[in-house]
Amino acid sequence: MRKIITFLFLVILIIPLGVLAKTPNQEEITKVINSIENVQVDENIIIKSTTIKNDKIQLEISENENIITKEIPCTMKENELEFIGGYAFVNIETGKIIGDITDNNNAFYIYSLLENKSFVPYDEESYYNNTKLKEIIEDKNENLYKDSSNTFGISFTEEVINKTTKKVLITYHYYFDGDYTIIDMNKSELDSINPPTRSYNIQVTIMLGIIICIGLYTYFDTTKKEGKGI
Repeated sequence: MRKIITFLFLVILIIPLGVLAKTPNQEEITKVINSIENVQVDENIIIKSTTIKNDKIQLEISENENIITKEIPCTMKENELEFIGGYAFVNIETGKIIGDITDNNNAFYIYSLLENKSFVPYDEESYYNNTKLKEIIEDKNENLYKDSSNTFGISFTEEVINKTTKKVLITYHYYFDGDYTIIDMNKSELDSINPPTRSYNIQVTIMLGIIICIGLYTYFDTTKKEGKGI
């Protein structure tokens, strides 16, 4: 009986740990993005404020002390935020980009800030700035790429312009159920680094499964011994 009581105590102790590993929802992600303000993202560029409104991320930017407003089209899905980056023209025959990637900086700023808030480990392969994007577009074998934590990704949509040129549209992805998701917590809830959501849930599940197996073994072993009069 003592073993059974110990088992029940461990189960009660471990179940609340899953509460910390909650997956953020659309409202929480919107709150996180809306909280981005007065952040320097380049030498002469400061994002003064950021707002999600009418399927667009609206940025108020101070560039060389001039205030300008930029809008990034976005789509909020059940477990994913995607927002449109820039585009590139590619020579169909050679696969090489013509000129430079255009209008991608603002989307990259948002991607970088979200990545920073998520505490995802730095990975050069998933640092999707213009240099990396050019490399991927010219060498790509797929239309969707994800980082190793399944938290961020990049995808490409192609449009043929003429016989020699195609336009490649860039879309950034942030997955709410990845390993390093962003959760908007008050200091009273958690005053330290966000726990990785998916990997943490897996750990809790495995631990709980082990404890349940031990508990079942203990219960049946005890019943068996009591039946034999031991």
